[in-house]
Amino acid sequence: MKWTVTMEDLEKYAQKIGGSNVVAGYVEDYHLFNIPGYRYYVIVVNDEGITLIHLSLKMEVKSERTIHYDDIEAVTVSGLLLKKVTIKTKDDKIALLVKTTIIGLGAAQKSLLERLAHYK
Repeated sequence: MKWTVTMEDLEKYAQKIGGSNVVAGYVEDYHLFNIPGYRYYVIVVNDEGITLIHLSLKMEVKSERTIHYDDIEAVTVSGLLLKKVTIKTKDDKIALLVKTTIIGLGAAQKSLLERLAHYK
């Protein structure tokens, strides 16, 4: 059973990371096929970089990764309903899935996508 992320959860992590112009949203690992075992993240974007907070099904933080703005080469957003976000760094390429139709998180997801689309 999947857990659900609420606006309160997003606000909590946005405050924890802080910074100016902070935006938070919910993302999953992108897979071409619907394979079980997704990784679930809260993503926090601010003026310093992008932070991915990997959460377990019990909403516990498993790991946290910050990608600084200087390390990012490109951010691309594609797709119609399910948006694929690709973050290309000097060492890595991260593909994430942003669901825009999540009930209760629609505004946060749209803000996140707008911010990521204009990131670089």
